[in-house]
Amino acid sequence: MIVVADHAHTLIERAVSLGAEFSSFDVRRPTDMRPVSDSQIAVCPAQRAAMIYVLGPSTLERVIARAQRIAGVEQVIWREAGEVVVARDGSRLRLAPGDE
Repeated sequence: MIVVADHAHTLIERAVSLGAEFSSFDVRRPTDMRPVSDSQIAVCPAQRAAMIYVLGPSTLERVIARAQRIAGVEQVIWREAGEVVVARDGSRLRLAPGDE
């Protein structure tokens, strides 16, 4: 188990506009009535974290690569083959359910 707490003790020096950072992607809006396509993502910022929902598997690698290049993003976390992958500063940590 990994427990992480921030409680606003970290100084926020600038904001990151995920809409701008992912503008080259087909970003689905809440009011979008089009059928969902494989190339779409949904961007959901939430305080000090954000979720990027990849609506089709063909876009995942591009989203991960883009997220890792954004100044101010410390960790990129995703699920892959039954594991959770945490990427930070060029290193990756893989976690999976189990006894050990």
